[in-house]
Amino acid sequence: MGGSPAPLEASPIDYHPRERPADRISLPVGTITVAGEGRITARPDLAITTLGVDVHATSLSEAMAEAAGTMERVWQALRGAGLQDADLRTVRYSVQVERPYNQKTGRPSDSPGYRVVNLVEARIPDLNRVGVILDEAMARGAGASATPWSLSTSTTGMR
Repeated sequence: MGGSPAPLEASPIDYHPRERPADRISLPVGTITVAGEGRITARPDLAITTLGVDVHATSLSEAMAEAAGTMERVWQALRGAGLQDADLRTVRYSVQVERPYNQKTGRPSDSPGYRVVNLVEARIPDLNRVGVILDEAMARGAGASATPWSLSTSTTGMR
């Protein structure tokens, strides 16, 4: 009894609380694994906007014709503002039958209406001309949705 206490033995601990079995991989001895986070700051050099028409009519042919005519004028305005075909693309074209409810009967109307939506995405590389280009397109009958600022694929100006 009065001797020194028995030395503590260290046993290897194999504990990985956030690790799933699929996360375990074998790395060569001497490998260091590092996780990090980066941040890039850059000025936007591209505006991407969606312009289009939303037409309601009593006949499908009337709705389609009106949408097509208006969108042709919008495309002409965008091209006239210097945008190339590569900067423009149709992102939505939809046709829907609309049957409004009759307030008196509570049933759908027997006379359907039609809705045609046609949207184009315009990529505007000259940010100083965004307002002028949107004004031109809207004067030709387009409505606009959000215009987010973005970065082109180039990395010029990143710091």
